Amino acid sequence: MWRTPPAVTDNADRQRALLDAAYAAHDAGAAHDAGAPTSEVLDRCIRLARARGDWLNVWILTNEAIDHNARWTVEYLKLEIIGAIGQQTYDKFRSTVGEDWIERRSWDDGSGAEAKVHPSSVAQIEEHIAYLERVQDRLSPPAAPGFEEELRAHQDMVVNAERQILASHEILRRVRQHCHTFLMRTEAALGVSDTASDTFSRVRQHVDARLAEVAPAALQVFRAAYERAGTDDTATLSQALLSCRRVIKALADALYPATGATITGADGRDREMTDDKFINRLVQFAVERIPSATSRRLTLSSLEELGRRLDATQDLASRGVHDEVTQVEADQCIVQTYLLAADFLSLPPGPPVGT
Repeated sequence: MWRTPPAVTDNADRQRALLDAAYAAHDAGAAHDAGAPTSEVLDRCIRLARARGDWLNVWILTNEAIDHNARWTVEYLKLEIIGAIGQQTYDKFRSTVGEDWIERRSWDDGSGAEAKVHPSSVAQIEEHIAYLERVQDRLSPPAAPGFEEELRAHQDMVVNAERQILASHEILRRVRQHCHTFLMRTEAALGVSDTASDTFSRVRQHVDARLAEVAPAALQVFRAAYERAGTDDTATLSQALLSCRRVIKALADALYPATGATITGADGRDREMTDDKFINRLVQFAVERIPSATSRRLTLSSLEELGRRLDATQDLASRGVHDEVTQVEADQCIVQTYLLAADFLSLPPGPPVGT
């Protein structure tokens, strides 16, 4: 699975501090001969991507920070990324990430041959530029006549050094530009996260308050599910989804207790109002309490989709299979359960619609 940066995070302040530090380094070194080196900007961007769990950018940025001539360094990065996102997702994105790196690292040596790919780390490229500039300073042309061949060799060395310096600076410029794009996109995502976090916090507070009134036991289960969703352990994530199932059942028990009756709905389908058919009971509650047909359809559609997810999780758990439950799926179920609970708990008390 792919672990996307969460909309609601517990380390938002740290992420913003890392973002500000990376921007400061980038802006301080806008020119290649002043301010923070590109390797420092890159390092700060990698730290930010790791803090966000943004493994795609961890992969892309770290590719720039390692020496691709060092086989075990490349292999270690590969193993880390596979461990974070899984072999299937790694295989899916490997070509794209590789081509992206090659495009930034390609340079023309002026010989007319095919463009080369610079395999060194950004820090090594910076060191190489510094070395070539020192060599340039020490190169002085032969002063005595009769050394035309030596003079041509000297001129070739000067031209070659200058060509390598320019090509290396161009690679650093591309890397720096990519870092800037990453920072801008991350800044925008953090802005959306702040808004989403505020909105979700209000929904969560409302649901928690109402559950405390109508189903206090469900509130404790819900809090446990919310905490479990913050782990990368697949068995714990499975338990978080099972907790969502228990919350929905507790909500059904509080809003529409089991009667054992069979009711024919507006769609002509017979639904049993038994203890284990809690989705049926919530469907009937929505039919009786939501006057707007459009709102009712939206609520029922969300309920049925969540029910299918939770049934699938129950089936996996009964077979002892946990590794099919992903972090993203757990996050989505938690959020969807909260939103769905908010829909039902916002309905006014009283007799069914039309009575």
